[in-house]
This record gives sequence, structure tokens and C-alpha cells, in this order.
Amino acid sequence: MFPELASVIRDAENPYSLWSNLLDTFNCAYGPPRDESLIKRVYEYADWCNDQPQGKTAEDDLTTCVAVSFYEHIPQHPDARADMPRWFTLEDLLGMGKLFRYHNIGCRIRGSDVTP
Repeated sequence: MFPELASVIRDAENPYSLWSNLLDTFNCAYGPPRDESLIKRVYEYADWCNDQPQGKTAEDDLTTCVAVSFYEHIPQHPDARADMPRWFTLEDLLGMGKLFRYHNIGCRIRGSDVTP
């Protein structure tokens, strides 16, 4: 999925470390130049992680890992925040309000406050 990141993936000590590196790569993908392929693959990998069985603890639960290491940081990047409607439904965003409030970031998507 990320052949250009093979060494980063191989050297990651745990899923949180991997997602920290993926977040950095994701932010850089907004460019310039913008790398639509990489942005899409990061979102697809996040979706895949969320479809995996729940872990026994936060340490081994991929959904928790993706939430705290990726999703909650998206609104911090202005271009990624502006691009959120392309990747999330309004219902998804409203459901993630607590994640976004963690960093005290409110944003408006399609005219609705996603951090009620």
C-alpha cells in the first residue's frame, strides 16, 4: 500500500509509531505538490485498520490507534481540514466531535459545526 514508505513501516516499533509517521507523510502529501494518491491510500489504510477486530487494550486496538494518532490531528492541518468533506460524511464528522475537541479545534463543514 505504501511502497515509498517501506523503511518507515519496517522500522516502526508499534502501530502508534507507524501512524505518527503516516500522519507526517499525510500532512506533507497536501504539498505542494499535492499527492492525491498518497492522501487516498492513508485514508484507505485508516478504514482498513478500523475494520479490524478490536484489541484487548488501547495499546493493541487499531481503532484507538488511528483515532488518536491520525483522525484527531487532521483538523490541525488547514488543507486537510478543508478536504475533510471529501472523505467523511457529515454524520461521521459529528460522531468524531470529541476527537476534534481534544485539541480544542472547532471547524465548520458544509455549514455545520462538527464540534457541538
